[in-house]
Amino acid sequence: MIGDVRGKGLFIAIEIVEPGSLAPDARLAKELSNEALKEGLLLSATGAHGNNLRITPPLVITPDQVERSLRGLRAIFSRLAPGG
Repeated sequence: MIGDVRGKGLFIAIEIVEPGSLAPDARLAKELSNEALKEGLLLSATGAHGNNLRITPPLVITPDQVERSLRGLRAIFSRLAPGG
């Protein structure tokens, strides 16, 4: 479901694609964004096709907050992955 990850530092975008292809999947990106909100993470589905999850943490984020966010993202992707 991840087509590409790009960016600099912690300011990144995760391109969401249909599992097994490279076709943009805006529906899945929106679902991931909604699930992230339930985890206390604010991600926005953006881009020309609406299938990029934009991650823009504050400059004052702590290492513990980064770790918590990564655990939350991992849980969300695991729940929504095909067969997950």
